[in-house]
Amino acid sequence: MANGGAVTFDAHGEGSEVNFAVSYKKGVEALQYERVLEAAFKGHHGWYWKKRGKQPVKIELTTVGEYASIKRVL
Repeated sequence: MANGGAVTFDAHGEGSEVNFAVSYKKGVEALQYERVLEAAFKGHHGWYWKKRGKQPVKIELTTVGEYASIKRVL
């Protein structure tokens, strides 16, 4: 959920094979989006958000599962 303004987002995954990637869902000007994302394969899975306006936006993400690591990339 984006609180404070609209965001562009992409939920995606990358497998261990060369040039293997999938985009689970993309959105533009999204104010709210809820979905269960179940990884279709082993690899790296993540999200990307970009705010569309000038005001601050708070993103709320809830996850459940087993992780090797969770990283915040700025």
